[in-house]
Amino acid sequence: MAKKKWPGISVTEEDRQIIKRLQDYNGVLHSADMKDLFLIAASLAVKKDVPAYISSDSRASQIVHPDLLNKDEYAEYRQYISLIFFLTEGKKDLTNMSDTGVMVKNFIDYGERGLRLLESDYLETNDGSNKLFNEFVRLVSAS
Repeated sequence: MAKKKWPGISVTEEDRQIIKRLQDYNGVLHSADMKDLFLIAASLAVKKDVPAYISSDSRASQIVHPDLLNKDEYAEYRQYISLIFFLTEGKKDLTNMSDTGVMVKNFIDYGERGLRLLESDYLETNDGSNKLFNEFVRLVSAS
């Protein structure tokens, strides 16, 4: 059986600016790279059932190139993308998980939702860092 090819992950310039602000903010996300921040954002959006965000269709830049996403070192990252799809659009049915492009598109959708959540709940509040830390604890302990 041939190994499935995964497309890269691209974000809009608006998404990229939010990620940059999160990295520049002196808090718990300060040292996270773009791909990890996007994964955190997507995970929080799923956990909190954040409503859809209408973004521009222009994908400005890749945060994960397809060549990297298809490497063995990214297997865990692909598993997170798959899990997010399984819990959302995949309707908890493994037979719906055959199209990697659809799974990545869903991941980007939830990442965008989560970035808006992080922007409003983390960057634009006085106690954002404490709130985010507590949210991480709830996210990890829910498993």
